[in-house]
Amino acid sequence: MRCRKGMERRDENLKQATLTGGQAWVVGGGDDRSQLDVESKKFNVGQHDDSDIIGLDVDEGLPDLPGGYDQKCIVLLPRDPNWAYAYWDIGDEYREPLRQKGGKQLALRVYDVTWIDMDKQRPHSMKQYECDELTQEWYIPVPMSDRDYIVEIGYVTDSGHWLVLARSESVHIPPVYPCDHYGDRFYTISWEENLRGKNI
Repeated sequence: MRCRKGMERRDENLKQATLTGGQAWVVGGGDDRSQLDVESKKFNVGQHDDSDIIGLDVDEGLPDLPGGYDQKCIVLLPRDPNWAYAYWDIGDEYREPLRQKGGKQLALRVYDVTWIDMDKQRPHSMKQYECDELTQEWYIPVPMSDRDYIVEIGYVTDSGHWLVLARSESVHIPPVYPCDHYGDRFYTISWEENLRGKNI
């Protein structure tokens, strides 16, 4: 009976508990107060609530980043054996003279330049992709993996002539198949053997 009354009093104290700041305070709780204080802290791992800081504008007062830097460059990056990624920054001061020379449609041309110098030789193949004036990036399907490619951006005239704005560096697209396995060779060499100047 005594135990039952003690439990009822404890339950009544628990009902009156108020949680504030991660601690439990019991009105008239006696020993139960320390128990609730311990239980309220056992899941506290020392983290602070920073939700009020997250909304701060750390870049307040700074100007917006520009859409481009008015340069004249294009970059080609291999993404995987089947795709490449090109991005470019071509200022309008470079585009306008080519438009005045008859450039009508902005386009990308992808060249297979495996084992050749494109300044002296013709590429193995060429694929053209038309794009609009506002585009600054393009995912390009690769015709064949394990080859070297260059991308150019420029204008196509009504007569089909190509007016180059910029050309990327050559990049190697990785093969879609695993590399050839060369047999490993193992040698037993004694610790006393002098290997200086020897090729193994």
